[in-house]
Amino acid sequence: MAKMHHVCLCLSAASEEIDHSIAHRQQLKQELYLSVMVVHFDGKLLLSIAGGSEKEDRVAIIVTGLTSEKLLAIPKVALGTGEQVAKVASETISHWNLENEIVGMSFDTTANMGHRSGACILLEQRLGKKLL
Repeated sequence: MAKMHHVCLCLSAASEEIDHSIAHRQQLKQELYLSVMVVHFDGKLLLSIAGGSEKEDRVAIIVTGLTSEKLLAIPKVALGTGEQVAKVASETISHWNLENEIVGMSFDTTANMGHRSGACILLEQRLGKKLL
């Protein structure tokens, strides 16, 4: 049921343009209480937004604070590899200027946990710090 919620959330957000203005990012930081934030990411193979029967890999990237959560992006990736997931997650975190606030990460697949090429280790490397 939770996965279906994420799919619906992904489809809903993908159909809307996300406002990336500086004011919006500042408001997000205030809403999330900056001290503790966790980044959540999950890849899904979804029908193309453009329509038709083609499918595309997308990665939902969400951050949570003490009392709220925010969907930051649902970028398309060529393949759902650890390298590509880490790349889009770190780019999204950087775009929103949240590098210093992220203290942990959450994910659900073993592909993200590889000790050399999993998204988790690669995200830590890109952010330059260890995460919970």
